[in-house]
Amino acid sequence: MSYFTCSPIARAGIAHVLAVAVLPSLLAQNTISTYSANDVRHYGAIGDGRTDASVAILEAIAATHGGPIVFPTGTFLITQSIVWSSLPAGDHNPGLRMTGAGPGKTIFDCQVANGACIDIRQPKTFLFSKDGLISGIELRGNFAKIANQTGLQVRGAWDYTLEDLVIRGFSGDGIRCPGVPVGTNSDGQQSGLHIRNTDVLANDGVGIDDLCSWALSLDYTGGEIESNAGGGIFFSGAGMNLTNVAIASNGTGANGYGLMIDRIPGSTEQPRDIVLTNIEMDSNTGFDMVIRNGTKIYIGTGTRFIAHGQANLKMEIPQTSVFLGGMIEHHDIVNNVEFENATWRCDSEPYPCTLLGLGESGTIGNILITNSTLPVEPRIIQRYSRALTNADNIQVWQDNELVDASVYGKTLWSVDPAGKAVVAAGIQLKNDSLQPLCTSSTRGTLWNRLGTSGQPDEIEACLRNGAGDYVWNSLKLLSPTQ
Repeated sequence: MSYFTCSPIARAGIAHVLAVAVLPSLLAQNTISTYSANDVRHYGAIGDGRTDASVAILEAIAATHGGPIVFPTGTFLITQSIVWSSLPAGDHNPGLRMTGAGPGKTIFDCQVANGACIDIRQPKTFLFSKDGLISGIELRGNFAKIANQTGLQVRGAWDYTLEDLVIRGFSGDGIRCPGVPVGTNSDGQQSGLHIRNTDVLANDGVGIDDLCSWALSLDYTGGEIESNAGGGIFFSGAGMNLTNVAIASNGTGANGYGLMIDRIPGSTEQPRDIVLTNIEMDSNTGFDMVIRNGTKIYIGTGTRFIAHGQANLKMEIPQTSVFLGGMIEHHDIVNNVEFENATWRCDSEPYPCTLLGLGESGTIGNILITNSTLPVEPRIIQRYSRALTNADNIQVWQDNELVDASVYGKTLWSVDPAGKAVVAAGIQLKNDSLQPLCTSSTRGTLWNRLGTSGQPDEIEACLRNGAGDYVWNSLKLLSPTQ
């Protein structure tokens, strides 16, 4: 008997069965379909903090060819890396674009082990994805339970923007830009990474870790790099511009740091400028800033170095604001570094603090500090037992006058722009070698002639007399009885 020929009672019963069995399924399908194709919920992602959203997000990326993908408020459980790889068929394909409702609203609960929560990959050498955007999302790791977690890994990125993010609690790095090629079809060269209003907090690795990406240009405006155990920012790229960023309480142990600049020597990429403006370096364990290899570095207006005393177990850690050069096994070059209108504050008692610390090796050239607020003493201290060389040149200027400098050995002097020699330390005249002849080439030389027993020392000057002869003239400063 067909449905249409059965009794009214039978027809009513069958209709009831259809309503119970079929309509919920139709309603569920209709609920999903009400979201736009750019909404991650269209692909089944649920932000309840319990349902795994990884597969749905990957399906959304595949269906939209990288986005843009919109995430609502909610906590999305991530158990496998969210991977984007530019298409191998061509260069400069569109980058991954994901936008959330903002940190604290759209949260990725990252439970990925031995990998990155978001992993932007480069499928083939010199193929890039361009103009990517990751915005308005908080990435939360679980460093207490999951090993080798990275928040966000970026490779082959051409002008990517990371904006309004919070990246916290990972057992590895917060943001990682690996640059060592892996195999024949992958490398980690970057072109441009723009970071805006982003905080990288309390990760067990480095906050922003740029590993040998010699082509990377980093532009970072607004945000905090704080409490990252491996260090604040490690940078080895081509150029960097940091503005309005706080780098605080990073690093552990005597070799900790807030910012390390270690450009790759001999890179074929011409280094661009590194510019720091309105940066606060505060309470980074070990060193606020380390420049091991770097040229054309400008630390400008509003940058503050604040030194506090710290203790690591039983070892007192001296606070060094800026450390130049490297250890004895390295051939480091630090050149053309200028501090202008910067501020140093030292309140580290009873632990010492240092404005500039010098490594055991390398060439330290053309380090200039102008019109900056400095602690009373000391201004410049040599770390370890390293002696400066004739290639070293460190100068401190205030109000167009040289107030402190280190040029060759322990001599402290230079000539200011007005042509006036300003001496910022005592001058010792050597007397441990033979006194040279007084000639036109030694004219103007002062010499300390040691007095015999009962006789005072004499200061002699090599001068030309009225007859045109060059003779040593005694400038006796003490009487025999003195």
